[in-house]
Amino acid sequence: MPTRSDVAALCKINPSTVSRALSGHQGIPQSTRQKILSVSRQIGYTPSQLGRSLQQKKSYRLGLLLPFSYNRKLHTFPHEYFSKLLYGIIKTAAEHLYTISVIADQNLKAAELISLVHSGSVDGLLLPSLRIEDLRPQNLYREKIPFVLVHHYFKNKNWPYVDCSAESGMREAFDFLKKNGISKIGFLGGDPDYVNARDRRKIFSILAAEYKMKVSHIIKGDFSRSSGLKAAGIFRGKSRPHAVFCANDRMAWGLICGLKACGIKVPDHMRVIGFDNQDIASLSVPKISTVENPFFEIGSRAAEKLIAVINGEKQAGESIAGKFIPGES
Repeated sequence: MPTRSDVAALCKINPSTVSRALSGHQGIPQSTRQKILSVSRQIGYTPSQLGRSLQQKKSYRLGLLLPFSYNRKLHTFPHEYFSKLLYGIIKTAAEHLYTISVIADQNLKAAELISLVHSGSVDGLLLPSLRIEDLRPQNLYREKIPFVLVHHYFKNKNWPYVDCSAESGMREAFDFLKKNGISKIGFLGGDPDYVNARDRRKIFSILAAEYKMKVSHIIKGDFSRSSGLKAAGIFRGKSRPHAVFCANDRMAWGLICGLKACGIKVPDHMRVIGFDNQDIASLSVPKISTVENPFFEIGSRAAEKLIAVINGEKQAGESIAGKFIPGES
């Protein structure tokens, strides 16, 4: 069985440096840390989890908070969202020899989350897609609990987060529409209780004005396929936009299905743009033109940031740009 000394010999360093690097010690250069991690994986060396935890007073587990309700048969968010996000988190955590604990969030109180960290169950928390009115991060910050927001942020708060920057991808989508002669556009928004829904609507309005497109409809949705189906009925009449920008792909999919039932062909009679580049975008007929939401990269960076925060490093917010993916819609 490979040992710490084997890793040290291959890296030509002291065994104590291996221990400090694998425990996240701040004094180890990143290049050295990466070399140690790479060699450890190559030879199959894994330090004793129990011994490492006792020595460092850490669990080496990251807590991932996921909304949950016993009354729902389906998850609040589509499986594509969390599967890609989770894979990015798990992969990066594993590279740093951390594991993931999924925490079912049945409206857990801040005190319960704080207790999870203080009890040693997890070393820090990843908080994805919180509602705008969720004030638990304020309590976590006050109690100096390591956390990173995912697909969420608070204005005027210098708290670590990783989010998708929607503007660049949406701008590329507007370029595409403009080049295809679109001058009249509508918007199907997401649940306004989430910051991303508000951001996408705001960016839409700014870009529509910049590209001199007439906005014919602003429709409130909730990110679900059913809200897209429902919105389709609004466009039965002759006075309809040339294109509709949807705040996510599931609504775009629902809208396309609803329009088809109304005898409105996509893209012949109306173009539809989505957001996220979920699996349904490529499975839909026609394939949905969409703005990519880099779930994997966001999950990966969120895990990196949380581990850094746990190790006492200050981390700022980060937005990763999405890009426009032309489809057939």
